[in-house]
Amino acid sequence: MSYEKAKIIGIREITKKSTGERLHFLQVELLQSYDIYMNEEAMKQLQAYTKLKGKEALIPVAWGDYNGKPSLNFTDDCVPLPAPVRTP
Repeated sequence: MSYEKAKIIGIREITKKSTGERLHFLQVELLQSYDIYMNEEAMKQLQAYTKLKGKEALIPVAWGDYNGKPSLNFTDDCVPLPAPVRTP
């Protein structure tokens, strides 16, 4: 399992005009901002990600490609972990 350290920005919800389906995306900031589609497994962790808004966490994701652009996709159980704290 691979994790990326990311700052949680928030949750974005959109509704598909054609079907009325509601889609959720976790907004994170790495070197730039990315939206990660929240599948059913990730939606089970919605409360955990909401509490992490504005904080850094390790999230289980893998890099992929969507429409020719880099994208992040949740892997495994989608459970975030606390980011490691650096001590001097």
